[in-house]
Amino acid sequence: MIHGKFYFDSHGFPRAEYSPPFQPLGWYLEQDVQGSTETCDEVLAICYDVMNGEKNDWEGGGNAHTVSIVGNRVTIENEFAETDQVLVISIEDFSSAVRSWKQLLQSVSQ
Repeated sequence: MIHGKFYFDSHGFPRAEYSPPFQPLGWYLEQDVQGSTETCDEVLAICYDVMNGEKNDWEGGGNAHTVSIVGNRVTIENEFAETDQVLVISIEDFSSAVRSWKQLLQSVSQ
């Protein structure tokens, strides 16, 4: 399991910090999912569909990253980084991070 730090910064923006080499996961959450619990739900539904064989794979682009899900692997690629910023993690770790991000976002409305 990959552990990250989730919090709101001094300006009220949600943040996700991961140690190397997992930083692209945090950047994806911050830059592409942003403050949208609806996007979290959409991504989690896609993960569920792939894990249960309802979809073979999925690929989608956001503000700064392309995410590909094939089998039980998720690839996150930063489209604007000057150096290769590609991360491959398990679908379980990815969906766990998205669930944690959603919990952070929901904590502000409770």
